[in-house]
Amino acid sequence: MCHSAAVIRPVEILWVIPAAWLAGVGITLLATADLGLSPMDSVVFTAVDATGLRFTVVAWSLNGALAALGVALSLASSSRFTMLWIGVVYLALLGPAVGLSGGWFTQSGSLAARCAMWTAGFVLVTASLAIVVGRLNAGAGFEIFCAGLSALAGVDPFRVRVIAEVARVVGAVAVAGFDRVGAGTALLAVGTAPTLRVLVGHWSPGAR
Repeated sequence: MCHSAAVIRPVEILWVIPAAWLAGVGITLLATADLGLSPMDSVVFTAVDATGLRFTVVAWSLNGALAALGVALSLASSSRFTMLWIGVVYLALLGPAVGLSGGWFTQSGSLAARCAMWTAGFVLVTASLAIVVGRLNAGAGFEIFCAGLSALAGVDPFRVRVIAEVARVVGAVAVAGFDRVGAGTALLAVGTAPTLRVLVGHWSPGAR
């Protein structure tokens, strides 16, 4: 997941803009397909419904808590702080992207169409994470948390992510019930890390 030795050139930080918009549209597609959001988004949207707060406020709060924990777990290494500030920019752009793309898609009654919409959402969200994690060696709160946990335990961060994703599914069910958690949530939990491993191998600064 991390290529701490790679130096990120200032111009490369601009990649965070398309990455955030890919994720925003992808999250909207997953929500519209209604086959199960990611564990984190399930909790975020449920909190939005319960509190009436904006998506950005809730997402920042949850990601901020995870990011702080990730930094603490990695003993506040400088690489984790780099991940943090780029992640802040990513989240700042992600909220408007979700908000603006909210009316772009209409839910279909066809299961095949909904599956296609969910698949497109998965591809966009994972591509977004691959750019942020692989090219910028950064991420949102969950990526920072996984990196910190990986540094503490000395375990491959991709394996850490799979375990943490499964734990998030359990947490999402506890918080959101099964209204926003479905088969798609489970597929996201077990499929994101392996897909990222393939994509990050292509986009990673260390691979260029």
